[in-house]
Amino acid sequence: MISGIVSARHGTYDSKLNLSDEGKEQMLRLANAIKGVVNGHGLNIFLRCSTAPRAQQGAPIIAGVLQIPESQITLHEELWDDDFHCGNYQEAQNIVDTSLQDGTLSIFLSHLDIAPAIARHAITKLGTGHGARALGYGQGMLITRDDLVIIP
Repeated sequence: MISGIVSARHGTYDSKLNLSDEGKEQMLRLANAIKGVVNGHGLNIFLRCSTAPRAQQGAPIIAGVLQIPESQITLHEELWDDDFHCGNYQEAQNIVDTSLQDGTLSIFLSHLDIAPAIARHAITKLGTGHGARALGYGQGMLITRDDLVIIP
């Protein structure tokens, strides 16, 4: 059974730092793309989300499409890294390490710098042999032992 990590960046946001309508559409496209890749694999899916409002506002969209139970959605301050919040890369790596379990997919919804750092760490742990790439708003990297896929 496959297992893996999706390291994703939240959608675009407005001047009040809330997810914009475009950002909501980006989260919907991301969720549907993840669903298209993992559908039928019987994975236990977890959502690890930054505490930033724009990430938290995207979480229910992803959870709804993927039918992730509320008990499998967790908020993590260490995944929030911007001009005013200092993400904790070491703790983010620890969360990745504990998330790598057979039969699971853990989705990390975070930010510009944290998302590729999570991806790089997962690539190293899984031995995928691919390099992490920069992500646009509402994009993610699905990383398994066999592959790395940019979605959507």
